[in-house]
Amino acid sequence: MRTSYLLIFLFLFFIILLFLTKTVWFNQFDLFILTKLEIFRTPPSLTFFKWISYLSSAHILPFVLIGVSIFLLIVKKPKVMVLWVICFLLEKFINIVLKNSIQRVRPTLHHYELASSYSFPSGHAMNAMSVYGLLTLIIVLFIKSQWLRVTILIIGFTFVCLVGLSRLVLNVHYLSDVIAGYCVSGMIVSLIMYLMVNRNLLKKTT
Repeated sequence: MRTSYLLIFLFLFFIILLFLTKTVWFNQFDLFILTKLEIFRTPPSLTFFKWISYLSSAHILPFVLIGVSIFLLIVKKPKVMVLWVICFLLEKFINIVLKNSIQRVRPTLHHYELASSYSFPSGHAMNAMSVYGLLTLIIVLFIKSQWLRVTILIIGFTFVCLVGLSRLVLNVHYLSDVIAGYCVSGMIVSLIMYLMVNRNLLKKTT
């Protein structure tokens, strides 16, 4: 039931954002947010956020995908591995479809990183949530220590948020692009986690 409510909330929030991006005032607000992040655009900060962004790019994620898949096979979790891969592939497919259907142009400000595709929703934000977000949740459900769970959750989702922030600092996405990306990938991750938990796929094997 909670999963259903979460899916409905994320879907409605995404739809609202989509309609708002068609209005002049909201686009001006999105642009205003980017201009206020100028304080972060120092050489050290830009280098840091470029690396954060890189860790959620197509150059790195295949290695993360393969590495985690191999580990899940080693610990005898083939069904979890299949859902892990499905989550990644589904997220990539949906992102491409949405970008090319909506066709929102990226910010006209100077880009601090090369970006060629459409803007809405953010692919990096979706990558971060569906890969690092899901990985964080899987790890948390594998361990028993409460303090370690909390620590991993904080680290994992802080990184997911930093990826989204990096896209704003680098001027390649609007805030609404990033939030929309989190909404869409959040729906995918919620469904995958529901399947994993509901079918007891994360129980330790003896």
